Amino acid sequence: MVSGYTDAHRAFLQGLLIRPFIDIEEGRELLAAIRSAQNGSEVAAESVLIKDVTDIIHSIQNAISPFDLEVRDMLDQEDGKRYYSLVNSSDDEIIRLATTHTADEISYFKRLLDDMFDANNTAHAEIMAIKSMRAISLNKNPPSERENRVVATQGAAGEETTQVIAGAGFGLTKQEAEDCLARFVNEGWLERDSAGYHFLSTRSLLELEPYLVATYNVEEEEENEDGTMAKVPKKLRIKSCHVCKYLHTIGQRCSNATCNIRIHNHCAERFFASNPTKICPGCQTEWNGDPVGPKAAKGAGGGRDAALRRARGRDSEGILPQRLSKATKRAIEKSKARRSTMFNDDQDDIAADEEPSEPSD
Repeated sequence: MVSGYTDAHRAFLQGLLIRPFIDIEEGRELLAAIRSAQNGSEVAAESVLIKDVTDIIHSIQNAISPFDLEVRDMLDQEDGKRYYSLVNSSDDEIIRLATTHTADEISYFKRLLDDMFDANNTAHAEIMAIKSMRAISLNKNPPSERENRVVATQGAAGEETTQVIAGAGFGLTKQEAEDCLARFVNEGWLERDSAGYHFLSTRSLLELEPYLVATYNVEEEEENEDGTMAKVPKKLRIKSCHVCKYLHTIGQRCSNATCNIRIHNHCAERFFASNPTKICPGCQTEWNGDPVGPKAAKGAGGGRDAALRRARGRDSEGILPQRLSKATKRAIEKSKARRSTMFNDDQDDIAADEEPSEPSD
């Protein structure tokens, strides 16, 4: 065990096992509670330094790394608050599938990711989000995912062996997909804005970063005139913020479609405060702050059509509120409560929360 590893470290790790996704303030509260138990008198969270939390997390990281566990950190893309998560760093596919979700639900989540980062992620519109109706339409598994797969594993003595992974079934019904989508929001894997877009939460980006980068930042090939295939530069569908270096799916981008510079909104405020000319640090193009995320969709959450839908008591996708399932309504409200004012949704939320008038006979 790492030298200096105490009961305080063990208690803090136990807290991470119970609640594997916390922000820095929750970390201070947890450490204050541990110190209170040790001292026999109350210790205020305000007296716990941020450095105290980062130091204990660093020691825990050194202790648990041999067990394929890791404490990762990331800044929230909207408010810049630092979050920590205890994750399994093993590449073993068996372990990755050992979740509370069924094979069909995991397959469904992967299709949502494909739609976000392939279909809704182009050179001119990096939306990286998916509308509710589109998400529900992806309920069925493709035939390739219904087949059993054989994967290589290691036995107890280190010998190589194989194990059969059962393929997914035919998929989910429309209602199951809608309820599953709501669960992903409730569990913190997805966020949902008032315009009806679902996108990856900070927790998802933090825990799934290796998978996202390996899956969507891949080398591609193109055919030469002589018929041979040549590799082209890797297409970066998943980019990082130029300032904080964490994953970037919401924020700003360079207006030059060939430039890969991306900056979170909260990072841009600090960066351009010392660079008032607002020039792209990569290609020197004038920085206009073109949006990345749901805001990159034309008419996302606004415009005449959206206003008409709200006036008729419908949400941004034209769905009457009373037709939404209770699970979906709860997920929407929970997601709204966690969100900041980044998308300026206050007025939309008010309009969406108003009860539609009863139709006249």
